[in-house]
Amino acid sequence: MTDEMIKELIARIHLELEEIPRVLRRMHDDRARARSSRDDLYLDGVALNVHGFYMGIERILTRIAETIDGKLPHGGAGTGTVHNE
Repeated sequence: MTDEMIKELIARIHLELEEIPRVLRRMHDDRARARSSRDDLYLDGVALNVHGFYMGIERILTRIAETIDGKLPHGGAGTGTVHNE
């Protein structure tokens, strides 16, 4: 692992982290709209943003594993490893 690889990893992590406040804000806004309008469609937006938040964290962890270990962990269900879609 080179210094350049570490710098690239850090840059990619920062890009992912910059999205978190935006996703959280959208989740909060959609939840408030769902409560005030009683329209379940806004809850779909919340769910989509929760999924996006999770996927962003998963991308960070995947990049760390690939950069540090050179591969992703693998194992069966319940092993605490990254899942594949």
